[in-house]
Amino acid sequence: MSSPPSTVPPRSRHRRASFPARLILPTLLVALLPDNAAPQQPTTAELSEPIPVRSFVDKDSAGWALKINDEAFVAEQAGCRVQWNAVEEKPLPGEARPKRYLSAKRCGLRFQDQLPLHRAILKAIDSKWKLSSFDSLGWGSFQNGEDVSWNLPIAAASAKSGEYRDYRLHYSNSRLNLNAFFVEEANRLNVYAPLKTLFGEFGIELKLAGVEKVFTPKAEKLPIQQDLRELGIAGSERVVWDVGSSWFKMKKAE
Repeated sequence: MSSPPSTVPPRSRHRRASFPARLILPTLLVALLPDNAAPQQPTTAELSEPIPVRSFVDKDSAGWALKINDEAFVAEQAGCRVQWNAVEEKPLPGEARPKRYLSAKRCGLRFQDQLPLHRAILKAIDSKWKLSSFDSLGWGSFQNGEDVSWNLPIAAASAKSGEYRDYRLHYSNSRLNLNAFFVEEANRLNVYAPLKTLFGEFGIELKLAGVEKVFTPKAEKLPIQQDLRELGIAGSERVVWDVGSSWFKMKKAE
C-alpha cells in the first residue's frame, strides 16, 4: 500500500464527524497544557503487550525515480491499521548525503488509543535505522476522524487573535500568512504534545515546520459548534481549523 501523498514533506523538487460534546472542554484544557506539563505515560499493559510489526519495500508508492528506498512498516490491532513509510531519497546536486524522511498513515481512533501501534513501529524503524538519521515527518491533517483534540485550541486561539481578525476584515490587503499562523499557534499551544512526547522517548525533538492548505470554516459547520459557542465564538465566525498536509522537523535532542 502506498503512503498518502499529503503526508510527504515538501522539498524544492516535490512536491468531519460527530464528537461527544462532554469531551470537548476537557480535551481543550489538556491540549493547552504547557510544554513542561507531565506527559501521559504508557501503561504497563501497553508496554508489555507485544505488537507485531511487518515491513516490506513499498513498490507501489510514488516517486521512485527520486528514491533510493521506501520501506513500509505496518502494525494492526483490533481493526486499527497504522502504516509508516521510511524513505531515503537520492541526494540533490551539492548534498552531502541522501535525505531521509518518515510519513505516517493513522487509523480512525483517537491518537492516544492508537499510540501503542505507533510506538511499536517507531521501535522497529529505530532498530533498523536510527531515528536521528531522519530529517522530517509528513503527518497529513490534524483532524483524524472524530479526534479533533489538536484542532480545538487553534480554533479558539484564532477567534481571539487580533491579527487573524484583521485578516478576515481586510483579506485582500492583509499580510498574514495563514500557513505560518497555523504553524505558530500549533507550536505555541503544543497541540501535538502526545506525538512530541512519543518521539521524545527515542531522543528526538519534534517541531511543526510547515503546513499546506489551511481550512477556515464557519464555526456552525464544525462538529463542536456548541462548545465553540460556549467559548463566545459565534456560529457565523470563521475559525482556523485544519490543514490539508503538515510536516515536522526532526532532530536529535540535545
